[in-house]
Amino acid sequence: MGDVADMMLEGLLCEQCGVFIDEHAPGHPRNCGCDPSMYSSPPPQRKPKAAKNVPCAHCKKKFGSNEARDQHTRDAHPEGAS
Repeated sequence: MGDVADMMLEGLLCEQCGVFIDEHAPGHPRNCGCDPSMYSSPPPQRKPKAAKNVPCAHCKKKFGSNEARDQHTRDAHPEGAS
């Protein structure tokens, strides 16, 4: 293991940010008081949910997305598609 990792495990350096705490080495990892949430990874970004039950304006048939409804309108109602 490296020197920095050893010093973190001994308690000389903060286990989160790596700053020197003091000369006292208790033999276990310590935190200097920094905010640990600053060093955690951000929550994963989620895709927006697709619209559910999108109705056709002509026949009121429902679709799972706007794209599916638009394709249906072009195919089934060509006179009403714009």
